[in-house]
Amino acid sequence: MAKRSHKGNAGQLPETTFRELLELVEKPTDRKRPSAKALRTSGTEVLVQAVYGDASITVYKNGWAIYTEGRRATVCNVWHCQKAVEYVFQDGCTQCVQFEEFADRSCVIRLALEGEYRLTRNESTRKRLRESADGNETIWKREPDKAPDILTEIIAHEESKALFRRIAGCLTVRQAQVFRLHILEGYSQGEVAEILGCTAANISMCVRRIREKLMDVMDARDMGES
Repeated sequence: MAKRSHKGNAGQLPETTFRELLELVEKPTDRKRPSAKALRTSGTEVLVQAVYGDASITVYKNGWAIYTEGRRATVCNVWHCQKAVEYVFQDGCTQCVQFEEFADRSCVIRLALEGEYRLTRNESTRKRLRESADGNETIWKREPDKAPDILTEIIAHEESKALFRRIAGCLTVRQAQVFRLHILEGYSQGEVAEILGCTAANISMCVRRIREKLMDVMDARDMGES
């Protein structure tokens, strides 16, 4: 199937509606979010759309899309946008987006909303990481139902700030960021890679090293070392 391509501004949107787009793409079978690089390398494009300015959307046959704005990019699950989605904006306001509101409008409108939200969320997360780089002012928190199965006993039973300081002290800056986002806050490795601007493989290796260091911290604690 030939891809649909349109170059122009927001006043020249193609007639492909969001409902029609869902008929062009497959529903992702893997919940793991692919990287933008992987999609560009091996994905089959079905739609390329200039949105406005330097923003663009590329939709792939496998059900994923890349939203790009300048040098920033994020990967969106097209079928996720079919569900009712509640967005929480920086000013604290929430907005619930229903499928029927966008089903028969240009698919670009719905995907641009999702892409802009993800870019804003990623930037907000990076800012939060920079502001708490030393990891000492606030005890890191997580969502228990989302936390991966990595030393969860440490997180579930240890609430002492001293232990968190000790853990942070044995990690590099990048490892501390991954520890906070992936282990404590429940972001997937793919999402962490997107937020930090690196590959999923780098995050996977980082998680392995974090596991090793945390085990050393817990072993030292059990042996009564200071």
